[in-house]
Amino acid sequence: MNTVVGIVLSTMMNTGVVPVVHSVKDVICLTEAINWESGNQPYIGKVGMAHVALNRLKSKAFPSESVCGILYQRGQFDYHAIKRASVRSSDNNGRQQLEKSAEVALNVLAGKTKDPTGGATFYVNMKTVTDTTWIKGMQVTRVLGDHTFMVPKKGFNSL
Repeated sequence: MNTVVGIVLSTMMNTGVVPVVHSVKDVICLTEAINWESGNQPYIGKVGMAHVALNRLKSKAFPSESVCGILYQRGQFDYHAIKRASVRSSDNNGRQQLEKSAEVALNVLAGKTKDPTGGATFYVNMKTVTDTTWIKGMQVTRVLGDHTFMVPKKGFNSL
């Protein structure tokens, strides 16, 4: 069984948290995204990254019918573009990080967390970003860990 799938299913059983509105596939996609995009961030940073995906799902600017659809949009989330493995099964720290990511994904998709980002639809790690030109059109809503969360300024085309 795929490591991510096993950890997601195990976390669902251990916590009793089951997202009613979203599919297990969405939980897996969000777990992978959280793990890759913010796995080394504090819990609140992981929650923030997950809420960016949900905020985009609610936005007409990012048309999609699923969390996976949002996360797979071209040029938006590094983890999907790079297609790098989320965790090595022999790496205990990586496995723990993935388990925490699955817990966050389940809690966010089950509606058990509040959005700590102020409705952000974008975020960036200012320490690692290579192209900052697009940031000029953004309004910062919150900084959580290494991530700066943002929304487009009025009149700015975010896509």
